[in-house]
Amino acid sequence: FRRPLAEAEQAKFVDQPFDAAGDNLDLAVKQVVLRTLTSPRFLYRELPGDTTPGDAGYRTAARLSYILWDTMPTEDVWKAVREGKFSDPAKVREQAWAMLHHPRSKPKLRAFFRHWLNLEHIPEIAKDEKQFPGFDAAVIADLERSLELYVDDCFWTEGSDFKRLMTAD
Repeated sequence: FRRPLAEAEQAKFVDQPFDAAGDNLDLAVKQVVLRTLTSPRFLYRELPGDTTPGDAGYRTAARLSYILWDTMPTEDVWKAVREGKFSDPAKVREQAWAMLHHPRSKPKLRAFFRHWLNLEHIPEIAKDEKQFPGFDAAVIADLERSLELYVDDCFWTEGSDFKRLMTAD
């Protein structure tokens, strides 16, 4: 659900299956898992018209987390939501920068550039051996690593500037 359960949700998804199952603990657990996995709130990060009071910070944190990390927010991010650090645009911007500088964002950014540059097809590259002698899997691996290091340098070093990606030779 990407946020704490409301009382009604707690009753529906957790308490009710246990009450209905009585002493059959296995059945109760199966019902909780089944109800959770089939709930639209579990399946979709955002639902149209979903404006549950108090959810805005949790929705923003989850949205940023999936954009920057491709996964759920960390406990630190949930703590920031509870502390009100996702309550206004200035605070959200501050949290977004903190999340961007978290180690989880590096693989996501690298994956973005691999996809954008269509590097998934690198193993299929074949060069004319006469025109490009020595172009082999090791050279391809070096080129891939070079791109990773360049992207890292543009985003993660002191004084980095992502604009270099578009203006460098």
